[in-house]
Amino acid sequence: MTSLHWKELPLQKLSQTHVLLILGAELNGSDQEINNAVIDQTMKTIQERKRHVQKFASDKLQVLMIAKAQSSGMKTNGRPVITFRDIKESWKNIVCPNDEDKETMYNIQFGLFDNDHLWDKRMETEYMDSNNLVYSTRRPIGRGALLVCARVSNLT
Repeated sequence: MTSLHWKELPLQKLSQTHVLLILGAELNGSDQEINNAVIDQTMKTIQERKRHVQKFASDKLQVLMIAKAQSSGMKTNGRPVITFRDIKESWKNIVCPNDEDKETMYNIQFGLFDNDHLWDKRMETEYMDSNNLVYSTRRPIGRGALLVCARVSNLT
């Protein structure tokens, strides 16, 4: 079982300092060579996880946007949109967008989320479930309780 610190996936670029803050007491204070190996491996694992969750979110959001575009009747080259590229192509082909065009595009991009304030929680739950992840708590030495994500199986 692999643990994922709840703050493991940084919004910014991953740094060694970020990893050190996560590992904390898990590092061996006397053996710098072992520490460097643990830090390097942890950075690789975090980068892999970050790419994985970003791809999941990107793919999921595109599916939601395509469905919204289809339900709004959006077309490209006279046919209903079926891909994310079709949405971009449809917008690009509008020479002078009117207010209705702008409202349609706004609703496709943001309308999904305006009236649904739990969309991110549902997506997180779907990601966690589809990757056999569960949240748990643990108490590292010298630090407060941290939420961690206990991994049941390896990321693929």
